[in-house]
Amino acid sequence: MGWQSEEYEKKVEFARSFIESNFGSNFEDFIEEENWEESTDLCSNVLNDCLREEDEDYLNEKLDLAHLRDRRRPVEYACDLIVGWVLEDGILRILREEMDLETNLSSADKNRKFLKSPDATPDMTVIKSDGTEIPLELAQDFTGYWQKNNKIDLRDNKYVNIKEEDGVLLGLDFENEDFFVVDISETDGHSHPHPPFGGKKAYTFEFDGIEFHDVDEMKEVLKDHFEGR
Repeated sequence: MGWQSEEYEKKVEFARSFIESNFGSNFEDFIEEENWEESTDLCSNVLNDCLREEDEDYLNEKLDLAHLRDRRRPVEYACDLIVGWVLEDGILRILREEMDLETNLSSADKNRKFLKSPDATPDMTVIKSDGTEIPLELAQDFTGYWQKNNKIDLRDNKYVNIKEEDGVLLGLDFENEDFFVVDISETDGHSHPHPPFGGKKAYTFEFDGIEFHDVDEMKEVLKDHFEGR
């Protein structure tokens, strides 16, 4: 019997669809092409819901980290990380290859290795033609929560760090097949304990004045946004 709940099946299917539609690739081939440090077999087994006993033992050893995984089991935390890596690497390819934006991974786990104490650094850095570096953070919504509630919740260290660096947040709404992009400096987040984050603090800001765009407009919208910085 597999480990994936309906919630995780949906997350994985969104990531699978994203990779197949944009790159004509499956998980295994995509991960191999990106040359991750974590085993392709392990990551594929997590995503394909076919864990071996040695996979579970490895994840339990590496990711039994209550301060990071909140209420998630190690395998659920691993799946969230792997899905995030897939989406980040896919967006990185799009920014580089289709939008001609010089972009580099800058997160602590940029080599795609499970870390016990990752630093809260932006996912990517976009480098403009004049050399200006703009931190870029990705966020994903798989359930439509953002637009149902007109708000987004970010972990406190992530929000504070990217705001201090005058970074950009790119939010991908897979439920509604659209996205938003905003300079974090233009948001007014308020801090509060957040149960889904294990009671740890989150920063929340509302989407008043922030526009969602169809995914088909991503190339034009992102180019305009970064050129205007």
